[in-house]
Amino acid sequence: MIKPANRSFFIFVFIWTLNVLCISSAYANSHDLRTYIKETKQQPAGQIESAPVLQSQPRFIYSAADHRSPFLLPTISAVTPLIGQCEAGADCSKKPIEGRALQMLESYALSELNMVGSLARADQSVPYALVKNPDGVVIKVAVGEYMGRHHGLVTEITSGYLVLRELVAVDDNLWMVRQQKMLLSSY
Repeated sequence: MIKPANRSFFIFVFIWTLNVLCISSAYANSHDLRTYIKETKQQPAGQIESAPVLQSQPRFIYSAADHRSPFLLPTISAVTPLIGQCEAGADCSKKPIEGRALQMLESYALSELNMVGSLARADQSVPYALVKNPDGVVIKVAVGEYMGRHHGLVTEITSGYLVLRELVAVDDNLWMVRQQKMLLSSY
């Protein structure tokens, strides 16, 4: 019986011998390859073509900088241009509450938040909304709380959506009220 230490030695010797045989047979059968390399080296070296001259292209001016980024989800309600709406009769007299401490969901854009459910107790007439932030944390939101980057005050919660009243800056001291509706997500 061969001992385990001797067995590994015999396996090593067998593999080493097999490698030596393979290498030597490959070298012996490579005469045609060596002949091809010798013939190729005797041929004169070719000329490398110079790089083509590139024609200058007209400058491209990006004109969609004021549009929504295609990499962000669109807001739920249709957003219309804000310039000139105050003169057209929109309510621009409201202002955000100064000195109010920001709430947890105000550090995210509405496009980053998803309503994933709602909760209601039998003794409550108004349910809570369950909103998931980009980190995957689900947060309970009630009417009167704020979310989103535009001072979005939650004004209504149903089992299928929640409604926000946002204050969007139109000018330095001019704010426009905008209603947003966040629908219940299917995921």
